[in-house]
Amino acid sequence: MVQQRPELFVAYVGTGQVTAWADTVQFQFDFLKQRYQEKGDTAALAALEAIGKPDPKNVGQYFGFSRPIRQNMNASDTAWLTGLRTIYSANGESEEMVKAIGDGSSASGSALIGASVATDLPATATSFKIPYYVIQGRHDLFAPTPLVEAYFNKVSAPKKRLIVIEDAGHFALATHQAEVIAALKAVIQ
Repeated sequence: MVQQRPELFVAYVGTGQVTAWADTVQFQFDFLKQRYQEKGDTAALAALEAIGKPDPKNVGQYFGFSRPIRQNMNASDTAWLTGLRTIYSANGESEEMVKAIGDGSSASGSALIGASVATDLPATATSFKIPYYVIQGRHDLFAPTPLVEAYFNKVSAPKKRLIVIEDAGHFALATHQAEVIAALKAVIQ
């Protein structure tokens, strides 16, 4: 939208910035391999080595090996996700409603996975006619920060800035609200 109708926008601001699906799949695969080596988890490591190189178009394979990523999230992301159930309960949501929310998230993910797999922004979206800003958690494993930094370096825009929140992960918008607001104020002046 920003590329097709830049006149409708003042700036682009991303957080948990998507880059390229194939690169994300490989990053997570390599990350888990390293974790399993560090922990001496030979069974999990053998399962990844049996895959060899992950096929980013094989969604079943991806979801088969990537589930443990959640076990490696930074503390703030883990606490926030764990706390969602408490928040739902405190707001009077029934177990049935909490299940419906989870089912809805799963349905959305299934419906959008095709578009996600096709995403390659470093190849298709590097030129912006408006300012381009990204506010990113350092420890984001879902939109890996090293990939975000590499993509950011390819982007051309009249103004651009990458702000990394050091102790945040993928859900920085929820877990580090004050820092995100301060970052927004710093870039939108």
